[in-house]
Amino acid sequence: CSYSNTRNAINDLSMNAAFSFTPSERTIFRFGAQYTHHQFSPAENANESTSSSIERKTNHKVIANEWNYYLEGDIQATRWLRFNAGLRGSFFRVEGKQYPVFEPRISTNLRLSSTVSLKAGYAKMSQFVQQVSDNYISLPTDYWLPITKHFAPLISHQVSAGIYVSPSKRYTFSIEGYYKKMHNLLEYKDNYKYMQTDSWEQTLCSGNGRAYGMDFQAEADFGNI
Repeated sequence: CSYSNTRNAINDLSMNAAFSFTPSERTIFRFGAQYTHHQFSPAENANESTSSSIERKTNHKVIANEWNYYLEGDIQATRWLRFNAGLRGSFFRVEGKQYPVFEPRISTNLRLSSTVSLKAGYAKMSQFVQQVSDNYISLPTDYWLPITKHFAPLISHQVSAGIYVSPSKRYTFSIEGYYKKMHNLLEYKDNYKYMQTDSWEQTLCSGNGRAYGMDFQAEADFGNI
């Protein structure tokens, strides 16, 4: 008899710098940049038989470089109104292909009274690595897989809004709803285990998705608890 195993690994080396600037008590700006060198091993296979011989079939490693920068401002416009807005830019280079992505985001907090406030926000986000679930066997396994020249980054747009009530310093209640639209989601193809492929990329497909829901929270503070 024989058995096989698959190794999934990520090795990163990164550098980053972060700064903040506070021109007044009501305003603060944050900005910074980051560089990351990625080395992905999406699927390294090893087959071992009863004779203790090991046959390794290693799919090629994926080398990528990522640059990020961001600028964020937090402004207390009035006693009852607060804004937070920012822009994040990312540049991902992999297998000779470049993926530039710009991610704006904004959120507001409006205090209707000393105990009630409304919050709303919008954010565009991207991911260059996705977690893909392998549900082929009874014990699901998650793999972290990078984008390549064949698959574009995951892009999502999310809007949210909620109401927060604090009748006292001890109690807080909130209801918040959200809706997220996603593009370029990765998933394994049907019956991919039976496919004769030369690369792990050929077992994947991409598509669109959405997520939505509501969060309810009740919080109480009792002294040290």
